[in-house]
Amino acid sequence: MTKGTAIPFEKKTLFLKQVRMTDLEDMETLALHFFFPGYHDGSGFDQANLSKASLLGSFRTEGFTLVEDKNSNRRYAGDFSLPRSSYFTVCRTAEGDDGGLLMYELKTYSKPHMSGYVVLLDSAAPNPNMDFFRSILKPGASALFCIPQELIHFPSPFRQLMKPDAINKDAQIVAIIPTWMIKTTFERLIDLRMPKTRQWFVRELTRLKNEDPPLPVFPLAGPLDDFRDLLPTLLSQGLGGGRGVTQVAGSWLRRLGAEALIFPSARVDVSVTIADGELEDWYGWNLVDNRGAPPPFFKSFTVLSPEWDRYPTTLHHDLVRGEAGRPSEAPVEFSHVKILATDSGRNAGSLSVSGIELVRGFYHDTVLWTFYTDRMDDDLKNALMDLTFFAASDGKQRGLYLDRLAGVCRMFIAAINGNADAKESVTKLPSIPHVAANCPDCSSRIKSFLALCD
Repeated sequence: MTKGTAIPFEKKTLFLKQVRMTDLEDMETLALHFFFPGYHDGSGFDQANLSKASLLGSFRTEGFTLVEDKNSNRRYAGDFSLPRSSYFTVCRTAEGDDGGLLMYELKTYSKPHMSGYVVLLDSAAPNPNMDFFRSILKPGASALFCIPQELIHFPSPFRQLMKPDAINKDAQIVAIIPTWMIKTTFERLIDLRMPKTRQWFVRELTRLKNEDPPLPVFPLAGPLDDFRDLLPTLLSQGLGGGRGVTQVAGSWLRRLGAEALIFPSARVDVSVTIADGELEDWYGWNLVDNRGAPPPFFKSFTVLSPEWDRYPTTLHHDLVRGEAGRPSEAPVEFSHVKILATDSGRNAGSLSVSGIELVRGFYHDTVLWTFYTDRMDDDLKNALMDLTFFAASDGKQRGLYLDRLAGVCRMFIAAINGNADAKESVTKLPSIPHVAANCPDCSSRIKSFLALCD
């Protein structure tokens, strides 16, 4: 690949935080895999199982051994050779305040339809309400707390993994996942929070050429000059970075000798505030540490996407179930997401993204509602799902909007968790004309539902 000039390397000392898989005890690993089942060390490599129609079959007949990479992709890794322990959140303080980013990152790998309603807390949050949780940790230690919200009729599946006969059935379950804080200095850091670095990054990355043959990496999408135009692609919501652009960036930066990259998280409403050219504040930035990694294995890339994304995108199945979708599945555009940048004045270079947390919350709560309905008898489950969709529709053309659907799901979830106002709202659903017309027996179904509410 071509190398840009005047690489904006910086020397900076940073406070970083991560969950370190190799240092977890058995129960902590169990909790991590239960509450965030997609977060793991990867599945390694295996001999490829090709179909008879595969175009790669000729290689096997020529004596080649074909290996399939079953590891999940990671943003800016470049390839599988980067250790999976290289990722951190960038903290504002030595105590580990990252604004809750690590929780959001892990939540991406959760499956609420399996785990149920879980409250996540970070002991490093600068909140007096966290004093109790900090008090039960060793001095200087930090951790995430996962607290399942159990109900009489809906106990947490996690309890069954904890040898339920050995614990008080009425005791509150709290799973503790330790986090590790480090303070470290990088000599050759690429920091995308900085305006001039962002400008260099977008111009050089989108104009990259492979070395042999010297063909453009992005022959169809073409070059960009404004980081705002590249950001939706970088914020692709698919696990691992979507179309491969971040993998190209990771390999390129490693070959340039970058020790680390600070990049925007795709899971939160990223922001950075610049004042008089200096970094004043930020939220939602991760770091990948390249130190100690071997040279990237892959040397050439060709990304045939016809254009850069207008909005962050992902697959619907990946959003609601946390698994890979079908190749033919149409991507979901996060059209709610807005990107704002300040181009002049004292705060020139400031940047903000809004809407990602909102939309991801919609999907999370919609799927969480199925945790409860899947544990009801089929008649009540089907009736409540019909009631949910009709209550969320506009009653005319039966248009259904994600925010309205999520609101109805949240109402049911709050009711089942004992919220009196939500219960009252549920009882009023039969008074909505189009609900009553399409669900004639909804009053009796609501009565059965309320009997399950705590």
